[in-house]
Amino acid sequence: MCRGSGSHGSIYRQDALHFDPILVYQMPDGTHYYPGHNADPAPVPEAKPIWLNTLRRADAFVRETNQREQLVMDRRTEARRNQIDCQQKESRAQLRSALERRGISRANVEAIIADRDGRGPSKEVVMRQFEDVARASGQPFNREHVERIYERTQQTRRNPEYRTRPESRFTIDVFANDSSNRMGYRDERTGWRMKKS
Repeated sequence: MCRGSGSHGSIYRQDALHFDPILVYQMPDGTHYYPGHNADPAPVPEAKPIWLNTLRRADAFVRETNQREQLVMDRRTEARRNQIDCQQKESRAQLRSALERRGISRANVEAIIADRDGRGPSKEVVMRQFEDVARASGQPFNREHVERIYERTQQTRRNPEYRTRPESRFTIDVFANDSSNRMGYRDERTGWRMKKS
């Protein structure tokens, strides 16, 4: 319990300065420029300096930057998924048409399409279906080739870039890393010796 005169101020102050201020420039288009050192000049005269000189401001900047970046990433991800979905729809239509032209029954066609979409049965059942298709169309059944097709399809379904949501992970290096994992730098101010701040 502190019984002093109270002249030291609050020990709970959240904005206490425990680090050198961090300078970030906001560019005219709303993006940000991160100089290598606070003494570096602004990249363009119109750039607005932002000083992160308290933990609260630094936390708010990281949070706001991640929110902006997440919106951009979500838009890009959605556009990419829409493109993949359109390509897949077109590919499925072509496959269905090609199989039907060969006289494959609708049930077998739908089973193959379902498999391509990840709704199909086990690998062995799929192999039997392909074998049936080959027999019905008078084509030789090349199991090795069909297995390669099957594995490629499985890899596409497991593609983490398609279904998972990429997340923005912007951080400020001095807060996110310590001297053991922070990137070093060298310049005239360090005598061109590697330094970790």
